[in-house]
Amino acid sequence: MNSVTPRNSRSRRKSYLQPVIYSLLLLGGIITGIFINPQHKTRFYQILDIVKLDYVEKPEPVELEEFAIKGMLSQLDPHSTFIPKELVDYTQRQVKGNLFTIGADFILYADTPVVISVPNQSSAFVSGLKEGDRLLSVNSKNLTNQKYEYAKVAALLSGKQNTFLTLKVLRKKNQRVFETQVKLVKQELKGVDVFYMLDRYTGLIKINYFGANTHNDFKLALQKLSEKGAKNIVIDLRNNGGGLLRESIKIANEFLNKGDLISYTKGRKRKTEKFISNGNGIFKTGRVLILTNTNTASASEILSGALQDNDRALVIGTRTFGKGLVQEPYLLPDGSFLRLTVAKYYTPSGRSIQKPYTKNVEEYKLEIYNRNKIQIAEDLEKKEYFSLIKNRKLHSGGGIWPDMNLSDSLNTKKIINSAYPNIFASKLFQIYILDFCKNEVLLINKKYNNPVSFNKNYQISNSLFLSFKKFVKTQRSSAFFKQNSEVETDKLLKQYLKAYLAQQCFSEAGYSLVINTQEGVFTKIQLGLFLYDKHLK
Repeated sequence: MNSVTPRNSRSRRKSYLQPVIYSLLLLGGIITGIFINPQHKTRFYQILDIVKLDYVEKPEPVELEEFAIKGMLSQLDPHSTFIPKELVDYTQRQVKGNLFTIGADFILYADTPVVISVPNQSSAFVSGLKEGDRLLSVNSKNLTNQKYEYAKVAALLSGKQNTFLTLKVLRKKNQRVFETQVKLVKQELKGVDVFYMLDRYTGLIKINYFGANTHNDFKLALQKLSEKGAKNIVIDLRNNGGGLLRESIKIANEFLNKGDLISYTKGRKRKTEKFISNGNGIFKTGRVLILTNTNTASASEILSGALQDNDRALVIGTRTFGKGLVQEPYLLPDGSFLRLTVAKYYTPSGRSIQKPYTKNVEEYKLEIYNRNKIQIAEDLEKKEYFSLIKNRKLHSGGGIWPDMNLSDSLNTKKIINSAYPNIFASKLFQIYILDFCKNEVLLINKKYNNPVSFNKNYQISNSLFLSFKKFVKTQRSSAFFKQNSEVETDKLLKQYLKAYLAQQCFSEAGYSLVINTQEGVFTKIQLGLFLYDKHLK
């Protein structure tokens, strides 16, 4: 679900400001106390006044307040969040599927937005943008800023429908800098953009996230696969961090009978709310498998838990993230946004989806990297739970536990990261392909008509692989450590290089096909279908 990156310089500066602020309270409160009226202000505002008045450097009041708010919320739970007003419109439009952008996808590399996809006839295409272009500024506002996270840059590259943005662009190939105007158009955010037949009777649908139109996209994919003869459906929820609850509920409804419980919520100040199937689903009898990993979270876990508890699906993969807290939005007077946790999600059998958490947000995020492979659910929670029809024993203690284990790609990435730190977070696979593989991409597109043919026949050449390793080792974020054999690491590097080439040439369907083949997913699916008949029919 969430990648964890090292704190930037801004975070480090803020971390050492804290003890300074506390010290100023003790000393500065004595010296400047006459300016503070304790009868009308809480300690928080008293401290804020002292810092504004007497701190050695002039602080930025808005930034300081936001930092304090985030610190307060972090003491509650890991998912209560504050959204600054400049990101509210972007965040809301993104969730509702009403976002207007330049029509190109980008990643952040070395603090600079790099264009990775320019669809033909898109607004970005018409404006002359190409894959690999670096975006330096928008409307004279610098984009190469160490303080900017992806959401901030994305917000700056979006706006009102049919308006224009002036972009300053660096074309890496010839180091040419130029300006171009790009018209903002509605971004088609698809919760489902990958679905295909695995064999004559089995179809796979990958759900990326649960947005405003995800259920419609999913139902359309389900109908198309059924028309092709699919009697079995595999729902791939790996790396799906969640989204809109209602979309997850609607998708669960496609598989359940009338009256089946999908999920429910409980909170200190909230009445229990139950979500019940209406029985109008279009796939209520075929076999269903769900693929999960440690980054499967929130709405994805609600869908997985609903079908597992009702004995409607077998879950294959690893224990999911364990995000089962309900956030309610509050719009503040200045236009900013508070998302406060008000309840918890539960599966139909009564299991809490939320994993245990402490007040250390970093530890909470990193927990998925530190899970003991042999740890069993009962170590976390002693209460027993059972499925509603077949009375199968269910694991509890946070997240959805699989019925069948499948190695998580996270483990593979950990091996690679131990040799080349931050290779994934720094987007080095994508950058290498964009900057150094234009001829290779052209050859692949000319030779292979579809991802199936590419996956079956294409091999990474030694010269290409050596060139890639040389590129990776020259990056400041990478340093080779021999914690694993170089042979093992090289094999995994080649697998991911092939997968990202497939992504560049055949979109997400290509990446999905290559990764699933390499990780033995299709073999596991066949075993899962056999066990489905044994345990759920």
